[in-house]
Amino acid sequence: MKYSLYAVLAVAACTVGCVTPSPDRRSSCDDPDESDALIPDIVARAPRTVDVLTTGECFHEPIGTNSPWYGWRVDCWHNPDLKVRIIAGRVHLADFKLYGNRRPRFSDGLVAFRLDDKWGVCDGVGRPVISPRFSHAIEFHEGLAGVNAGDKHGFINKEGEWVIPPIFDKQNPYPWYFIGDVCPVRYEGKYAVINKKGAFIWEPGLQRSEELAGGVSIVTADGHEAFLDDLGRLIPDRKPNPHYFKQEQ
Repeated sequence: MKYSLYAVLAVAACTVGCVTPSPDRRSSCDDPDESDALIPDIVARAPRTVDVLTTGECFHEPIGTNSPWYGWRVDCWHNPDLKVRIIAGRVHLADFKLYGNRRPRFSDGLVAFRLDDKWGVCDGVGRPVISPRFSHAIEFHEGLAGVNAGDKHGFINKEGEWVIPPIFDKQNPYPWYFIGDVCPVRYEGKYAVINKKGAFIWEPGLQRSEELAGGVSIVTADGHEAFLDDLGRLIPDRKPNPHYFKQEQ
């Protein structure tokens, strides 16, 4: 798969998109006519480029003002349209130095890139490890990545193989991911929580299951709200998972 992808990259045409610049400049998404001006010249002139998922500016947001787990979380927005060159069949991540404060958004040692509107992933030296074939950016956590397949949702490993088949409801705009051994999903319109084998820890029928404050939060069928630990067990007193949540100092 890796060698066939190199061939794809070798003949790919340059794709032009919008780039989110530093905070003191307006995004080219606001004005498509400015997109070329925001891409460094050496990249804009390259015959082959791809978009790379990036980290962006972070901000602190208060959460839980009416609950025992009041504190702060950090949200980092990312820009999926930052362009870098393809050199010798690899994503040239060194081009990030041309964009100032932008950095590749690595997860589990891999970062997503987009070629001709399809997403794949490469490693830390830009070597493609999963060919671009997904409709959305994918991020690995705990060795698995959530991906949409048609109107369903499942999980693949770093070889691009299905580990948990796509039997869950499609997740938009961003797929769910594992936190410890647990992941929130929806199955036939009902909220649930699964483990990394795809088995239900919390059966479909929850009022809600979601990623919140760095962990997994649920609301049970009888209205009990709680966070889960890494094995899917309820944490007492509605406290968040301490592995991921940092209380305000």
